[in-house]
Amino acid sequence: MLELPGTPDKLETLTMRNHDVFELLGYGMTAKQIATRLHISVTAVERHKSTIRQKLGVYHRSDLIAL
Repeated sequence: MLELPGTPDKLETLTMRNHDVFELLGYGMTAKQIATRLHISVTAVERHKSTIRQKLGVYHRSDLIAL
């Protein structure tokens, strides 16, 4: 697992919807699958992914999933 300094604190900065998207990414779901599951647009999922990456300081999908 990727270790980032302060990761638990950074995870607390995520909104509930960010957490939902983050969890589903961890299951390997695509943006389209997540959008369908959460009843939101693919664009919204992509925005959440961008926000999550920014808040956690992680920019590669593989690193994001490793958290």
